[in-house]
Amino acid sequence: MKQHISRILLIIFTVIFPGLGAVPECLSATVEGRIVSNRIDQFENFVVYIKYVDNKLFSLPKETVLNVQKNNQVIPQVLPIAREREVIFSNEDPHFHNLHTATGGPISFNFGIPANTKYGPIKFSEGGEVMLLCDIHQELRGFILVLQNPFFSSVDKKGNFTIKKVPKGEFEIETWHNEFISKKQRLIIKDNEKRKLVQFTY
Repeated sequence: MKQHISRILLIIFTVIFPGLGAVPECLSATVEGRIVSNRIDQFENFVVYIKYVDNKLFSLPKETVLNVQKNNQVIPQVLPIAREREVIFSNEDPHFHNLHTATGGPISFNFGIPANTKYGPIKFSEGGEVMLLCDIHQELRGFILVLQNPFFSSVDKKGNFTIKKVPKGEFEIETWHNEFISKKQRLIIKDNEKRKLVQFTY
């Protein structure tokens, strides 16, 4: 019963205040966790995200995100964003890049960026994994992970992550990495919980 009342309050809040972008802290919790492994040393390219949240319970971020090419690398190598986000691509190298997507992703583009210039913005509306490649520099490779909602976190070197202001309710939380299989588990945030701890083991 309490869980049902909490959900109703969340929906009422987002209908009355749609522009605030997040539910108040009294109706949400912080999800903290860690990825642990005996065979993985660096966890930087992992992303942890909540797979699906009712669209009524959040507003999508509107700020433009920057994706940088520098020293023939994509920075960050893995960029998680919520759908409908716009990305500007910035070439900070002293030479030309030809940036394009791999086949089979949710979006397709192919463009050149002269040295020290920008291209975009490009809007990412459909969810999924977008691989970025350069025909000229084979070592330049990155990923944009387009997600359904803004409840996600990049993982730090030690495997730690934090997802803030997650609505109360029952969800599925999942990991992503371009080289390792995804792992998922059930996530239940109760009315009286302000902090939820999660661990994934590889």
